[in-house]
Amino acid sequence: MRTKIYIILTACSLALGGAALTQHDTIRFAVAPFENLNAGADESGIGSEAARHIEQSMSASPHFALRKGGEIAAFLESLTLAQAGLRDTGPVDAAGKHLKITHLTVGSVALIGGRYEVDARSVNIENWTIIHSSGCGTYSIDSACSHIGRDTDITLTGENLASREAAVKDSPTISVFRFGDSNPAAYEAGISGPFAEILNSELGALGDIAVIERTHLKSVINEKALEMAGVIENDNSTGYFNVRGIAHKLEGEIRVFSDIISVGYRVINTGSGKTIHSGYTEVGTPDALRPLARRLAREVADAINRRTGTATITTNPSGAEIFIDGENAGKSPLTLTLTTGRHTVKAAAAEHEPGTGEIEVLPGKTAALALRMERISQRLLQEAFAFEQKSDWEAALAKYQEFIERYEESEFANMAYYRKGHILQFYLKRHDEAVTCFETLIGRYPDAMTRAEAYLGLARTYRSMGREERALTIVRTLVEKFPDSLSTEEAKIEFRL
Repeated sequence: MRTKIYIILTACSLALGGAALTQHDTIRFAVAPFENLNAGADESGIGSEAARHIEQSMSASPHFALRKGGEIAAFLESLTLAQAGLRDTGPVDAAGKHLKITHLTVGSVALIGGRYEVDARSVNIENWTIIHSSGCGTYSIDSACSHIGRDTDITLTGENLASREAAVKDSPTISVFRFGDSNPAAYEAGISGPFAEILNSELGALGDIAVIERTHLKSVINEKALEMAGVIENDNSTGYFNVRGIAHKLEGEIRVFSDIISVGYRVINTGSGKTIHSGYTEVGTPDALRPLARRLAREVADAINRRTGTATITTNPSGAEIFIDGENAGKSPLTLTLTTGRHTVKAAAAEHEPGTGEIEVLPGKTAALALRMERISQRLLQEAFAFEQKSDWEAALAKYQEFIERYEESEFANMAYYRKGHILQFYLKRHDEAVTCFETLIGRYPDAMTRAEAYLGLARTYRSMGREERALTIVRTLVEKFPDSLSTEEAKIEFRL
């Protein structure tokens, strides 16, 4: 079957926004060729026919300044190449401005059991959110397109667009990824792809959630190849969606049996990778797929708005690593979608004390947390060094311990651990405590420059305790991990390796 995705997002931006419209503005539109979703539609070529119908309907409306499909063919091809990484996005963006297009209508057609399922979605080409959606299922392509044309003419005005774009500007974002065929009968029926498109349209018709048009997503293209190869479990779409600012991914599976069609679905938070909502339902015939999609769209939107909110986290200094409930969430400043409730936040930056706090996320709201991180003071280390010079070991240990308690989560604490272990092992002969210091340093600070010295100190401590075999094991580890360090050279001489 020959299918082609015509509309693909350039690598420029998914930041929600776009130019505000008023009821007096003329909307600068173009209509792209519609995608034929299954063999029945592909063989009859009705996608192009449907696009022509919609284009003619919009041409007669006073609301639109329309670019004909033929005038944007090169632009659409450039979008495809840019998304595939084969062309720079700069010239593509310039071409869009030259064409004076602010919105693009994309769509699809499927033929299921003699019934046409036609969907048309209008998107803001600055951010690819769906700002108008219309779809229907009939036994006549002309009837379906006429219905969509009338609906578009009535509801797609400057005033309505301005209202819709304002409504979704700060709303949670979602995109439909895919619905897979979970048994041979589903593959033969060819309804999984059309259902994903129908659900995409029904979500886009809602006003309290920002839906990112799915046909632009590179992951969709990758998924087609993955499905053909039989590998669908290992896709990287969740991360792909997340880095592009799409907070939720909707996916599912369809099974077809002699008397029922079963649909399983789940909503995944792309930041955490966790499923925040899932469900399973059954219908009797393909005719019931659109009513089902309409119900699921409302259910998914309600779940997202009820169970998630937005968190904005800033730090001073900026660029700190942010950990939410112990998991790395990225660098500040950071805006992300979280499940409702209280979350612990920790920020880490080089040469600064960790910043900690809590943030309470409310449904559909934006919560803000600002963390100020103080620069780490070297005063305690300097005082400890001074006590060492005076051979006041207990006072030096106390200062090092005070530094550790205050800055333990900073890389700077590794030096305090090392000096403390050295004093305990070399001067005070408190070997058990020295072992604890060196092992803590090695385990807690994997990137510390003092790890080689810690291995050597640990080996010396075990030798002093009479545990020669253990000491030699530690030395061999030192040689393996740090073959070029001065500590390794000392250990080879001292332990005669």
